[in-house]
Amino acid sequence: MKMIAIILAAASLNIYAMSPSDIIRDTSENAEFMMVAHRADWRSAPENSLPAIYSSIEKGATVIELDLRKTLDGHIVIMHDSTITRTTNGSGSVSSMTLEEIKQYNLLEKQGGETPVTQYKVPTLQEVIEAIDGRALINLDKAWEIREDIYQILQENEAVDIGLFKSSDDPETIQKFLDQDERILYMHILKESNVGDIEAFDRHTPVAYEIMFTHRSQPHIQPELLKNLSNDSRIWVNSLWYGLAANYTDETSHLTPESGWGILMNDMYVSMIQTDNIDELSSYINNEPKKDNTRDILVIADEFDTKGPGISYYDSTNDNVGGASRVYDSVDVCDTNGSIHLCWVSQGEWINYTIEVPKNGYYDVSARVSARQQSAGAFFLEFENQNHLHHEVNNTSNHSLFFLQEIGEIYLRKGIQTMTFRVDDSSSNINFNLNYFLLEKSSSVSK
Repeated sequence: MKMIAIILAAASLNIYAMSPSDIIRDTSENAEFMMVAHRADWRSAPENSLPAIYSSIEKGATVIELDLRKTLDGHIVIMHDSTITRTTNGSGSVSSMTLEEIKQYNLLEKQGGETPVTQYKVPTLQEVIEAIDGRALINLDKAWEIREDIYQILQENEAVDIGLFKSSDDPETIQKFLDQDERILYMHILKESNVGDIEAFDRHTPVAYEIMFTHRSQPHIQPELLKNLSNDSRIWVNSLWYGLAANYTDETSHLTPESGWGILMNDMYVSMIQTDNIDELSSYINNEPKKDNTRDILVIADEFDTKGPGISYYDSTNDNVGGASRVYDSVDVCDTNGSIHLCWVSQGEWINYTIEVPKNGYYDVSARVSARQQSAGAFFLEFENQNHLHHEVNNTSNHSLFFLQEIGEIYLRKGIQTMTFRVDDSSSNINFNLNYFLLEKSSSVSK
């Protein structure tokens, strides 16, 4: 009885939990799915920053993708671009700056651009290793050319088993690098053009294959091949944008995860997905119960009324400039990595939507938008016989990065009515995209 108690106590302390390096080597039928945070959790903190790394781990990421660059004085820092201009309040190329010079500047929010300055600094690989403390793997992106420098730092910190190297280099060159240490983790980038590399790995089998494809007919992603690969290696996919994994993207998965992530996991033997939205992917892989939305109203931006120009909408151009859907209407609709949204929004434009209110009461209204400027414009939402709502669009750091932003609360009566989206012409600049509106039943007392 005493021994059983000790074992149970040890389990409760997670003593026997698998390390991230053990998890990635596990290709058994019941192996743990591995979620990869792209540039860490940049939705919560600056991309490639220490707080974004902490947030990624707290939310269940077992791999954190980071971009590595070498400074003028030989330090390895975490920076996606060759310059610090986009993501900090400074400028200059990483390779022409010393670490001390780079540390003078602060990181910007989210993915940078015109976002506000934060208190956080560009981290070094050394600082990242200390922050992770063995709790996750580092996917070492933009790092193959400086692999020996990175390996030395990992070795000095007894952290070789948390670095995941990757490339599409010649298999013999790769295996010579792997020969020096059996702890090194390596993932091979597999495309249609280099599918022959699989047979060339005669001494070291990659722990994972990162498959990139634009169409399901390509030979390197056929089911039998993927099944065979998955017996000994993990299958990794990037669901970030078109061109990496056909149309099985984060945006495709946002409202219907079964159409994106679900196909990758259920039909393509994928056990690692790199995402820009770890909150939503985590909810999906953990089968978290979905919110009861039977009393909510979802208004997709391109599902506007059908009575034509002047009645259902006014658009300043005669054609659908975006061309993504409803091409015979003049409202501009674009498709960004699976997000169908209003684009090229201009002053004077308005659109009517017919909504069905399921119950009398107050509704919290939000809009899923993207913008890359601090002053990106504003709009009104007008309801029948109601006060109007007004919203100034907040910067999301990029036109392709959508966030749900709160607009306000309004009382609605049960039944069919019209909701009008109207651009605020008093804004000097209109530069945002609109994916959908969400009206959620409020906890406020109904009247």
